Amino acid sequence: MLVLTSSWLFDIFLGVLVTLNKQIHAFTYEEEAYDKLASVGLSFGYNVIKLNSAEQLFSSFDQYHPHLIIIDSDIKKQEVNHILKYLLYSHCPYAILFLGKNNLIDQPEHGMREVISELNIIGHINKPMKVDDIMNSFETVELEPELLTGAAIQQAIKNDEFELYYQPIVTLSNKQIRGAEALIRWNHPTLGIIGPDKFIPLAESQNVIHELSEWTFSVCIKQIHAWQQAGLNMNLAINLSEKILSHESTFATIENLCDSYQVNPSDIVLEISEFAYKKQIENCQKILAKLKNLGCKLVIDDFELKYFNLPEMLDLEVDAVKLNRIHVLDFDKNPNAQKITKSIIDIAHTFNFEICATGIENLRVWELLTDYGCDHAQGYYICKPVAVSEFNKWVGIQIT
Repeated sequence: MLVLTSSWLFDIFLGVLVTLNKQIHAFTYEEEAYDKLASVGLSFGYNVIKLNSAEQLFSSFDQYHPHLIIIDSDIKKQEVNHILKYLLYSHCPYAILFLGKNNLIDQPEHGMREVISELNIIGHINKPMKVDDIMNSFETVELEPELLTGAAIQQAIKNDEFELYYQPIVTLSNKQIRGAEALIRWNHPTLGIIGPDKFIPLAESQNVIHELSEWTFSVCIKQIHAWQQAGLNMNLAINLSEKILSHESTFATIENLCDSYQVNPSDIVLEISEFAYKKQIENCQKILAKLKNLGCKLVIDDFELKYFNLPEMLDLEVDAVKLNRIHVLDFDKNPNAQKITKSIIDIAHTFNFEICATGIENLRVWELLTDYGCDHAQGYYICKPVAVSEFNKWVGIQIT
């Protein structure tokens, strides 16, 4: 569990968490809070870290993998906004709990409402904090591991609990819709809407990712057919799990569905993360080559030149790359991020890859990316991920 606080008065609260057998990592920007919490933490058995930057906090998520993130509502709103955006753009799978009433939730600033709606914010504990309130808040969090199982995913497929949301992708130069990305959600009967970062790793570890992927392929290709019947011709991006990249059934499923619904495979964009592509490159080349020969487009997602050097890029058999949205985080206010992003765009074009930027939140970011020659854009400034009925309204088509 990770706690971000601005006050040394949280020593009692942290002590209660320790009695609940929670492993605690407390972070603070404040020197006074750090000095007092650190001394008390030695007695109670929790770890206290003095933060010098938000990036230091972000790296701790990968280090500690917290089940729950607790944020003090007294922390500056600008800092909290920055943290929440990062959690969204890095596909945060954690539950988030606020301590104290927070205007950020009740009266969000422009652009933050959608961010908040996408994160798993489970509520807040009123101040002054009572032990019963703390205990009750954690009951919901502790329920989740018991309810999220491989068998539950299989049953959810049968019960039609999964749903695809669609987020449009627009060409920057002419502002025309280029396509959309399909994003899966689980409408859980007890836990509500659950994002993919919570159940996809589970599906992979429990060996049910093939069933879930087949369901996704079927819904996506059927949807492409429905759009084409209504006069909307565009491609649809589908995220591929690294666990299915080396299986012949992946190719057979897509080929058969395209034949059944009379969909041109060139309307299907298959997205693979840069990390997964690098990790599975030896095992997946055969299947990816067959999919590409079939006509499907291949895109490297979360691209940031982290796993490939320049000579290796010569051998990449892909059509486009998607810029890791971390690079667009506060992009309009960060000159260094702008330089890095422009360099990545230039490198992608050098290798004849189209490039799409995700996480576009405002007009200024749109304008900068247009100036840098970025090809396509996706983000809340354009449209958040929405159910198919709302997406159809957005693009102005009527499907009967």
